[in-house]
Amino acid sequence: MKYKSLALITMILFLVAGCFPKIKYKTGKFPEEVTSFDILNTQYDEMNSDLHVIGGNFIMVYSSNYSSFGNHFDLMGKIMGFSFDQENGHLGFGEKYDPVIDYSKKLREQLYQINDPCNQRGPYSFQESNGNYVFLYSTDCDGLSKIAMNTQGVTSVNSRKTNEKLRFMEEDSNEMYPSLYGKNFRKTIDHAEEMNGKPEKLIFTSDADGKFDIYEVDIPEGVVVSDFMQDKQNFQPRKLTINSSFNDHAPAVFGDILVFASDRPGGFGGYDLYYSQFKNGAWTSPVNFGERINSASDEFRPVVYFDHGSFENLLMIFSSDRLGGKGGFDLYYVGIPKN
Repeated sequence: MKYKSLALITMILFLVAGCFPKIKYKTGKFPEEVTSFDILNTQYDEMNSDLHVIGGNFIMVYSSNYSSFGNHFDLMGKIMGFSFDQENGHLGFGEKYDPVIDYSKKLREQLYQINDPCNQRGPYSFQESNGNYVFLYSTDCDGLSKIAMNTQGVTSVNSRKTNEKLRFMEEDSNEMYPSLYGKNFRKTIDHAEEMNGKPEKLIFTSDADGKFDIYEVDIPEGVVVSDFMQDKQNFQPRKLTINSSFNDHAPAVFGDILVFASDRPGGFGGYDLYYSQFKNGAWTSPVNFGERINSASDEFRPVVYFDHGSFENLLMIFSSDRLGGKGGFDLYYVGIPKN
């Protein structure tokens, strides 16, 4: 009887152990191989993404000409979720159809106000210390691309819902792809500014000198960023030292990493993706991401996200018209090292 009981206990433990998944991967990992965002891509063009992390979900905003059947780019927004299987190492993305998030409602309102028959590109959003949701993007209704701003306050009293056109350079130049940089600054929605750093510089691109270069504008200490951007008297844009004699375009900053697209010599195709790091008060010489990420076609508007302790690398999203896509430019993602 004693041996039968022992055998029964051993069998139960074996069965119970089999019910729990084996943890082969202690930390998550974004794929090292470039992967298509199939749930977002269509036969038209999808590009220029922006992302807000909210708890276990994120809001993906990107430019697409799907709704206009290829005529012009609108900003599209989707609530997304992702999961990492620690047993087999599989990363999965999925669309959330029933979001109960206050910010998602504000986002839908903002996109409705922003989209028009012109082209909306290069979305970038952040939440200010006063609670306002700020959405930056570029639009070309006047023939040239200009950076515009849509701001919504936490109450109707401080809401500013009009799409205000901003101008940092000469009137006859294009200005696009705004992004913010600051020491320890991570644009997010669910962390207070005290934990998340403060914006110190506005980064953007302009063809004021006949080709696209990356510029920066200092943001004074203690000001509300959206208020500062409307004060044209304070702008003193200057070129970054990482520019070349070719087009350096579509920059985005995450922490101390600046990623951008360039058609400078030495690449693998038309536009390639490059990165630079802010060290000792300056941006380092740009480095090509290499043929693991770049192709013989164009890679454009890279953005970096997810500096999370549960993942061993960062997520980079970009667009490309490489072979094998659904049509035109598609969105892709890939993992890159944290350092």
